[in-house]
Amino acid sequence: MGVGDMKCRIEGVEPFQDYKNPNWQHYNAVWRRTIQDHLVFAKGTEYDCILFLDVIEHFKRLEGLSILEQLMEKLLPGGVLIVSTPGQFEEQGAEYGNELEKHLSFYEPEDFSSRGFVVLKDGREQDQFLQYITVAKFINA
Repeated sequence: MGVGDMKCRIEGVEPFQDYKNPNWQHYNAVWRRTIQDHLVFAKGTEYDCILFLDVIEHFKRLEGLSILEQLMEKLLPGGVLIVSTPGQFEEQGAEYGNELEKHLSFYEPEDFSSRGFVVLKDGREQDQFLQYITVAKFINA
């Protein structure tokens, strides 16, 4: 298959109705619903790649881990799920009038490695940008 034959579909999920992103012009679809609703509505849909970036900390711990497991199940064989989250608990309230921006939980690198993820960056260590962030990658075998 040549590069011209490859097909790419980019979708996003955003529950906060007042949020708009200029990059969405490059998406095929932006679903205006919660990730929990999207997982129900997108039943049977599988993905090559899922980016769950700076999202999981906005859920209570058990709910976040449940969503993570559900996302893992949405991957095609060989599909990749990448997660990033603060490497330390960072207090954050409702930003820009968005109650969904509150940080409700914290995740250790072991929360990911115990589920088959490879931890690419241990957020307990500061990086060159003076950030503490955990990044983990799961590949569906």
